[in-house]
Amino acid sequence: MLYLLELIRQNEKILVISSSGQKALAIEAALARHTSVDTARFDESMSLLRRDRNAAFFAREDGAKVLIASEIGSEGRNFQFVHHLFLFDLPVNPELLEQRIGRLDRIGQKNDIQIHVPYIRGTGYEILARWYMDGVNLFARNINGLHLIYKAFEPGLQALFTRLREDETMDEAVLVDLISRTGDFRAETEKKLAKGKNILLEMNSFKPEPARRILREVEAFDSSPQLEHLLAEVLLHYGIETDFMNDSVFRLNFKNMTDENFPVSARLSDTLTFKRKTAVLRDDAEFFSWDHPFIHRVFEYFITGNTGSCALARLAGQKGRGLFLETVFVLECIAPLDLEMGRYLTCDPIHLVVDHEGRGIMEKPETRQWAGHLSEDRKNGFRELEPLIRDLVPFMIENSLTLARGLSSDIMERARLKIEHLLGREMERLLELQKINPDIREEEIAAVRNRRASLLSYLASARPRLDALRLIRQI
Repeated sequence: MLYLLELIRQNEKILVISSSGQKALAIEAALARHTSVDTARFDESMSLLRRDRNAAFFAREDGAKVLIASEIGSEGRNFQFVHHLFLFDLPVNPELLEQRIGRLDRIGQKNDIQIHVPYIRGTGYEILARWYMDGVNLFARNINGLHLIYKAFEPGLQALFTRLREDETMDEAVLVDLISRTGDFRAETEKKLAKGKNILLEMNSFKPEPARRILREVEAFDSSPQLEHLLAEVLLHYGIETDFMNDSVFRLNFKNMTDENFPVSARLSDTLTFKRKTAVLRDDAEFFSWDHPFIHRVFEYFITGNTGSCALARLAGQKGRGLFLETVFVLECIAPLDLEMGRYLTCDPIHLVVDHEGRGIMEKPETRQWAGHLSEDRKNGFRELEPLIRDLVPFMIENSLTLARGLSSDIMERARLKIEHLLGREMERLLELQKINPDIREEEIAAVRNRRASLLSYLASARPRLDALRLIRQI
């Protein structure tokens, strides 16, 4: 205990792991008698919520300096922000010890992990400490084949423990021999496992430059604030506020929600974050990403609802007067889910603007300057033009649809070429493999051929669907 107290004085944060909740409780009580630093406990006697809160308290920079965990702390929890691990005792199985170390040895660990293993001479913990250190070498690095090593030397370890219980003496010569044989066996096991690797496959499976490019794209996507800004706008539309507690975490306030049908999730955490690093460090913070089920439900509810699908606008600051129709079409293709049509035909919007004569003007330079001059028009702003609108708007919609069909043909052609390329290449691969591998059955090739035919058939039925429109009056 004195050694642990000295470590606490010298270091910022320490994870203490013992084999049972009773030991964790005793360690916490002993530390409380000798030091005033903030500590937190993490064991099976506590509720899941209490454990999450204690882990979050430990993760905070101004939180607990010591987390005292039982064996459940060695499973499923990440503490890569800590690099001091104090093992109050040692498990007999090396795979369990590897799990303990693995709580700190995670992605994001920036320091060498310092493992502190105190033991009393002449006890079973000395046997385990020396065997792990000098035989298995598990305190120094990750070891392959731990299960094989343990099964090979478990009888020898148990014989030493039995001797220790019977006459309370440790057979030094037998321990040294066991450590020596373990080291030799471990080296031989790792050598055999290394030989089992396909070196050519490993050399060709990693291409540095494409990997770096993908990594940069992922990092840029992950750090983009686009989701945060878009979600806040959509939620605010329904009267739901995002209350930030600091720059990393927030909670949703549903008190002023205006839509009783909004898909509120009862399972949503009270603490939310858009930052992956924060979610990794804090177990109580739920990570909001594009793939989160709540995000999917919110955007689906917004997109499939009528809100925003029809609008009136007024255009000022431009020369002349006129009427314009802005439309958004979506190329709709109804196909069985198992065909995965979305892999080939993306749901990109077709954005068009036509004038009162039905001519497409989306590409004209002046339309690019509209954004700063558009404002919401009064609902009765077109009342005096009602007879004109009754005949003119359908005409403008029909012309927009004609233009959308033309653009749809280009999108469908790109999708067709993608289907032909990907599935055609897959058929060629199977045909080549069939020449050298009789296990490639004709049915497999026929399945790819039928899949391609089905995709092309459903693609031919794709049609543009009007998704939203805005009538713009130039004054």
